[in-house]
Amino acid sequence: PMWPNPSTKYVFVKAATNGKEIAIHLEWIDPTRDDIMVQSQQYKDQAAVMFPLNPAGEFVITMGGEEADKRVNIWQWKATWDKEGAGKNDNSAMQDLEDAYDYMALGSGGYYMYEPDGNLQLKSELGSGRTGSKDRRGKGGVHTGGTQDISNRGSMVDFGMGKNEGVFNPGRATHNILSDNTLRHSPVEDLNANGFSTLTTQAKQNVDGKGNWNNNRWTVVFKRTLKTNDANDSQFTSGTTPMAIAIWNGGNKERNGQKAITLSPVTLKY
Repeated sequence: PMWPNPSTKYVFVKAATNGKEIAIHLEWIDPTRDDIMVQSQQYKDQAAVMFPLNPAGEFVITMGGEEADKRVNIWQWKATWDKEGAGKNDNSAMQDLEDAYDYMALGSGGYYMYEPDGNLQLKSELGSGRTGSKDRRGKGGVHTGGTQDISNRGSMVDFGMGKNEGVFNPGRATHNILSDNTLRHSPVEDLNANGFSTLTTQAKQNVDGKGNWNNNRWTVVFKRTLKTNDANDSQFTSGTTPMAIAIWNGGNKERNGQKAITLSPVTLKY
């Protein structure tokens, strides 16, 4: 069902071209910056623009249609990918549980919370004077290592384990772009769809983008060459194209089909 009351009511749109590339600028009001999603109750801010692959075919705003001439190309910007530096950083920049919970400990094979009374006995891989990614200095600024009450801990890292460790991350092992920052070209995911439940990540990611949150509003820019050699991409050759827009406000628990959308196609002039 449609989201009955999306928080985004208006989106300001601009487009520009230099003859080789097209840039699309979106701006909308959002009182909260939701760019971390590691807890089950967190949802991220997102924005997407959608174009037909066949400009002569019918443009169906419900993520295209089943017929071949109703296939669509979707560019989806994600605030979480932007925060993680998609396209620039490796997987060490990806957010994880310890980014949401200050007193999270990493141990041999899994995550767990530190016992506040110090009964959980662990040893730290970090020697005296060294710091970890979630460093906590002890009283008086002294590094205390592990096996301490949480108030005296020097680091949240134990046994040399790291974020999203190896085979314990099946998404990364199967080359899922949602789990692997190195597969991302930018904070924008390039996708195709032929109707509901057909959203598919393109093998070739070639859309650039960047978002900025300031003064309770998001500004997002998408950029791509006007023409590509990818049959899964929309081509911009005529100066105008139908377009649909979607906005997700994570602070309003919007995700998947729960979003603000343009109820009819708009004409993008460039």
